[in-house]
Amino acid sequence: MRLILVITLLALTGCPTTTPDTAGTGTPTADIGTLGTQIDKADQRVAASIAVASENADKPGVVKAELGVAASYLPKADAQHIDYVRNRVARANPEEYKRAEEAGRKLLAVIDANVTNA
Repeated sequence: MRLILVITLLALTGCPTTTPDTAGTGTPTADIGTLGTQIDKADQRVAASIAVASENADKPGVVKAELGVAASYLPKADAQHIDYVRNRVARANPEEYKRAEEAGRKLLAVIDANVTNA
């Protein structure tokens, strides 16, 4: 979710005007002051749902429900990424899972550092 914040901030810095677009679309403008708090709240809810799903691995109904809640806070994955993960599952290689987790931790650290330094 922090990646979304970084992308949003980059997109906003590239905008040619500071005048909000309120004509025609009816789209509300983002309150940048609360955006970080909202993203952090969403991050925590996703993390909590995944943690509880893991704790209840022996209860498929709980796992499915909590992963559904977690997914509701995330954008829909594109077909390429879904295929990538399906292929990883098909290979069922424990070392590959370790590498994927490490890559995730490294990316999160980079995102956190970028947000801190922004």
